[in-house]
Amino acid sequence: MLDEEQNFIGFIPDLMQEISEIARFSYEFRLYSRYGAPVGKGGWNGMVKALIPNEDNNTEVDIAAADMTITHLRRTVVDFSHPFNDLGLTVLINHPNEYKYGTIRGGSVYTYLRSVSSGEEFDIIRKHLTSEEGLNGLVNTLDDGLKKVRSQNYALFMESMNANFQINKRPCDLMTVGEVFGKRSFGMAVPKGAEVLEELDKAILKLRENGRLERLENKWFIGEGQCWNATTAEDQLRRERGMDFNKPKKVDLRMFWGPFVLMLLGFVISSLVCAAEFFWHKRVSNSSASTPY
Repeated sequence: MLDEEQNFIGFIPDLMQEISEIARFSYEFRLYSRYGAPVGKGGWNGMVKALIPNEDNNTEVDIAAADMTITHLRRTVVDFSHPFNDLGLTVLINHPNEYKYGTIRGGSVYTYLRSVSSGEEFDIIRKHLTSEEGLNGLVNTLDDGLKKVRSQNYALFMESMNANFQINKRPCDLMTVGEVFGKRSFGMAVPKGAEVLEELDKAILKLRENGRLERLENKWFIGEGQCWNATTAEDQLRRERGMDFNKPKKVDLRMFWGPFVLMLLGFVISSLVCAAEFFWHKRVSNSSASTPY
């Protein structure tokens, strides 16, 4: 994503800036339209191809800085850093009624549901997505999907991190349903045996430990947290169905003030009781010791 001055902005640009400051290297971005998938006999496209050495043992790029899913197949031709993000899929809804469902046509979620996921429930989803009704339920963009969720009885399968971002934006009328599924890890890819991999790993671990990675996630995927309290749709679900849903909320320490005061009061009272018992037993012992036989 570019700002008005044509500078790259977003989670990945911010993450690369943080990593470069820790690892002390400079960089420039090149845009690729594909992450990387096998083509032909042993070939690859997209960013993965750009990391595979050519006949002169040179690569187009040194790092694939993207939310690239770490897979066994990709690891046969490139190396991955430690995961900088772990997420899965979820279902975004608005209305508490029966709904039809779909996802973004040709996207990563669509690919996962069509060819990667396994299990009886996914077989049903896969069969639906290939049916005429399922094909009609696909949307071309995320904006199209959000409009459909808000205007129809429609459920959108999407990545959990993006869903969390959407449900934390006004008008606070969206929510996710059920548990996150199809969990996977994202990492940065480098050419096989590249020395920069160790520096990437160290930087990512440091960003996890000092909390910077979490703050970046909150900045780009949670936003301003405008919907920290119960939304209209959530309240409606509670009243009508008691439906199981997940909705992240900010936790205010003041929420725990009442229980904390009660716990402190209980501690003081129990301490006084123990002290009273101690002095009572000591007094009885002294009296017994001074009583002649």
